Amino acid sequence: MAGLLSVKAVALAAVLAAAYASCAAAEQPGAADLDASAVSYSSAWLPARATWYGAPNGAGPDDNGGACGFKHVNQYPFSSMTSCGNQPLFKDGKGCGSCYQIRCSGDKSCSGKIETVLIEYEDMDGDVIQVDMKEANSGSWTPMRESWGSIWRMDSNHRLQGPFSMRITSDSGKKLVANNVIPANWRPNTDYRSFVQFS
Repeated sequence: MAGLLSVKAVALAAVLAAAYASCAAAEQPGAADLDASAVSYSSAWLPARATWYGAPNGAGPDDNGGACGFKHVNQYPFSSMTSCGNQPLFKDGKGCGSCYQIRCSGDKSCSGKIETVLIEYEDMDGDVIQVDMKEANSGSWTPMRESWGSIWRMDSNHRLQGPFSMRITSDSGKKLVANNVIPANWRPNTDYRSFVQFS
């Protein structure tokens, strides 16, 4: 069984701009799943299902980020600790990167021992609802558009000037800012990390 990642540090990727570490993808035939309930920042238990996909360790095929677009989930910071969720978790891509606490109920996969599944919900911040970017020497934030899953894009009518700062807003209203996280000499298709956390 694979679980969801429960990492304290938030890794920002320039293109992904994800605040948490989980993926959502379509279930593959034959993949075992278990009943689970998600906890939102309002602490309400909701019925949902989650499963792993790909290899038995749950990492999925190499370079397959599922519907959320995360790549190399077998490597840090994911380290195969991801799960794929159905619509109440996936939320048409808005649930990508969210962490959940689950309660296994009525399934033979539920042993009651934490070795089966241990998921820790981080700080009750909620899902990412907005990502904004600020260019060098700019006093204003420009909203990015959600492309699909956890992929956010910037449609610009001018050449973008780094370094860039990123601001992530959760549905609980908290904002996380990573200043100058993308350098002036940035390159496309490159990950830039910041370990700024929601407080």
